[in-house]
Amino acid sequence: MEHVDQTIQEEAYDQQLMPEKAPLGRRIGAAIIDSLVFMLVFVVSLILALTNNSAGLWTLLFAILAVFLVLGFASVIKGQSIGKYLFGIGVRKQENPLEIPSFGRQFVRIFFGFLWLIDFFLLVSGKVKIGDRLAGTDVYRVPRRKIKPVVFGVVVLLIVVGFALVHNAVQPRTPLSAEEFVAFMEEGGLTVQDMMYQWINIDMVDTELGSVETHFGVTHNWFHMEFSVHSTEARARSVYVYARHNVQAIAIGVSSSHSEVSFSNFNRFTQTANEWYIVVSRIGNTILTVQTHAENRSSMDRLLGDLGY
Repeated sequence: MEHVDQTIQEEAYDQQLMPEKAPLGRRIGAAIIDSLVFMLVFVVSLILALTNNSAGLWTLLFAILAVFLVLGFASVIKGQSIGKYLFGIGVRKQENPLEIPSFGRQFVRIFFGFLWLIDFFLLVSGKVKIGDRLAGTDVYRVPRRKIKPVVFGVVVLLIVVGFALVHNAVQPRTPLSAEEFVAFMEEGGLTVQDMMYQWINIDMVDTELGSVETHFGVTHNWFHMEFSVHSTEARARSVYVYARHNVQAIAIGVSSSHSEVSFSNFNRFTQTANEWYIVVSRIGNTILTVQTHAENRSSMDRLLGDLGY
């Protein structure tokens, strides 16, 4: 009799220790937090990759991959992502909710995360997500651990820096004046040529593609650059679109890569094709285009970075 009573007491004790399944509200709240963090990191990575003049396709891919590695596999560490940590829930084994699943199980669970819409309706109906079903996992209430001051400080710092980077990236840029462009080039020992003659007797001067006020060219032994100032930003945007279209036409039928970023008063298009690297950049009412061999891309990007384009 005493043995039976002891067994009942042990089972009751085990049930008290056994975690409860996470409420739907907490799981949704955690998902929202994780989505916001993912979007923040993704947007910052994307902006840094596209606005950094030395960033190309590989930089962008690396930035995106970093987001998935940092956030997609965050729950592998003690079964908790940032959102789950804040809401006091975590991923555990179905057969033993006290144990954290192995990396393999959590990989399977995360891999099927793209079925989130189906998973949402499964959770609402009280069923297990597809990833959890295949991995033999589920989400349970877990005790909250105290956040160390250093960890908290680093997280806050990263958030502040992230928002600062986004803010700076979307801020309107200041275009160079014709005088500033000429002075910069001449200080570098380069000869600036007046190329307004190209616009003589061309209808584009007074059409949507024109109203060119100044047009300079710089030819060096490894690049050719042109800088033009237009009457309005709208005219400069039209010239940018026209120039981008012409550059894209060069790459038809050949192996090429390109990228483009657009903000309030800034557009930048880059293309590598036929061993040539071409950049078309607009800030305000100014347009800068450059052409160089692809092997000189890094050097050209540094020069464009110094110019602010």
